[in-house]
Amino acid sequence: MRMRITASFAAVRRKSRPELFRILAAWVILGLSRAAVVFLPFEKIIGFVGLKSRVYPATALVTSWQREMARQIGLAILTAAKYAPWRANCLPQAICAAILLRIYKVPYVLFLGLLREEESGKVLAHAWTCAGDITVTGGGDPRAYVIVGCFD
Repeated sequence: MRMRITASFAAVRRKSRPELFRILAAWVILGLSRAAVVFLPFEKIIGFVGLKSRVYPATALVTSWQREMARQIGLAILTAAKYAPWRANCLPQAICAAILLRIYKVPYVLFLGLLREEESGKVLAHAWTCAGDITVTGGGDPRAYVIVGCFD
């Protein structure tokens, strides 16, 4: 176990300074996002983060620099979530991505979706963030979900 943890941290240490900064920033923002999800109503989170509701689910075009930055932010969030001692599921990751993408001036859309499982009838919620054609957070197949909210 100890060897695995040491090897994981060694992989992080090999990253460049800008990558390490993005990972650290993502880790801090991810923790704050998780705390907000746990303790605040969703309307307060949206207002605090400064997200505005959209009517249609369309993402803006991004430049090649913005596209690469979105990809790097997504990787930083995945790495930060891997080392987070709290539950870093899709909603805190999507909020974290929205904050970081706004800081780096990359246009994005945060989506909220629902899916009803056919076998059990359970309704599953999912959040993901896109910048242009890049899925920054959320993974999976977002087309399977019915979009119930879009924010930018």
